[in-house]
Amino acid sequence: MKKILSLIIALTFIFTLAACKTTVAPTTTTTNGALTTTTKASDDKVMSYQEFVTAELESKVCVEAYVQAHQSWWNNEGKGVVSVYLQDEDGGYFAYNLESTEANAALLTAGKKIKITGYKAEWAGEVEIIDATYEFVGDEDDTFVATATDVTNKLGTDQIANYKNQLVKVVDAKVTKAALYKWDGSGSEGDDLYYEIQVGEATYTFVVESYLCDKNTDVYKAVKALKVGDEVTVEGFAYWYNGIQLHTTKVSKTATTYQEYLEAPLDTKVSIETYVQAHQSWWENNGKGVVSVYLQDEDGGYFAYNLESTEANAALLTPGKKIKVTGYKAEWAGEVEIIDATYEFVEGTPYVATATNITDKLGTDEIVNYKNQLVRVVGATVTKKALYKWDGSGTKGDDLYYEIQVGEAKYTFVVESYLCNKDSDVYKAVEALEVGDEIAIEGFAYWYNGIQLHTTSINHAS
Repeated sequence: MKKILSLIIALTFIFTLAACKTTVAPTTTTTNGALTTTTKASDDKVMSYQEFVTAELESKVCVEAYVQAHQSWWNNEGKGVVSVYLQDEDGGYFAYNLESTEANAALLTAGKKIKITGYKAEWAGEVEIIDATYEFVGDEDDTFVATATDVTNKLGTDQIANYKNQLVKVVDAKVTKAALYKWDGSGSEGDDLYYEIQVGEATYTFVVESYLCDKNTDVYKAVKALKVGDEVTVEGFAYWYNGIQLHTTKVSKTATTYQEYLEAPLDTKVSIETYVQAHQSWWENNGKGVVSVYLQDEDGGYFAYNLESTEANAALLTPGKKIKVTGYKAEWAGEVEIIDATYEFVEGTPYVATATNITDKLGTDEIVNYKNQLVRVVGATVTKKALYKWDGSGTKGDDLYYEIQVGEAKYTFVVESYLCNKDSDVYKAVEALEVGDEIAIEGFAYWYNGIQLHTTSINHAS
């Protein structure tokens, strides 16, 4: 790619006869009548990150680092420039208005290694490289994309300065001022977006830099929608303006971990991110659409009861889809669930649970660890035929209750008709069960004064 770019530069020079300053120094030679192009790298000594840190302001610097992101290319009084966020395993850099063609700026993709030669400068505490040019170095295997470092506990300490220009994140922050267009609110949509968060007793003003993340990006829209009191995790580059002023690239409302959810008192507000495994039928409850959802991740399971939802969105709650649920932790007859809740779809690699065999956990204290997870029971014997409703007072299409025995203990399980209706295979299979049948059962470990599996699959023992 570098050779192709150099050839284009060389040919442009030949055919236009125009003088042009570039990020590389092309030379042309003829080999067997064919035009070839080579590039001559800068002779400046490449500094380590520590050498850059200790270099005097206004001194010439030369560094090699990896692109993490860049702002929009623009024409600055006839000269194309682009500002670039860079990082390696030792530290971060911000190159301000690097001289660049628009075509080359488009090649500054995350992970690409470049060499920058310019001058070290500082403005309002921000250390940057100015009056600089660059060239691509390394090969396609020489890449580095940073993972955001959690600096929450470094805020308010001298240590935070060690993370200047690096990709960082701040967790458990509380929004204290909603977003403003421009720092003083004098702008309009499309301008930089400023917002204030609080961590501990201190507040910080962060920004969505519109040249980095414009009004059409997810982060711009998310910050615009923030409300005072929202608890968030924010990610971005540790830019400086008389203190850290994160150039924000990602924001999400803070999620509760599964362990935190377990330990949370009843009636407290919780917010979790997890994956849909199944859902019951959508219905209208007093004029409000709701849907109950079975959720699980690698840590545990959840049951969200009557999530507020449109019918169209409920249809999108397919297995593996990641959502964020915000509501209140509740308990009813031993079933722990989330109520009075709303949800939103979030990005994430799909996750569909595999049923865990809990046969040997039945009758032990360990069984509660599997609440609301997809589970499996094998070697069960049917001891009572299915009843429509728990007492047999119903008709076909109602919930279907049946009793099984494992060891010396008996359990009543159910086919929840809002989950698996009368036309489903499992409903028909449970209807047909006879006392004495040996079966394997799959379903969600719902609770009603003990485990009461919401059955999704039945198989006869072979």
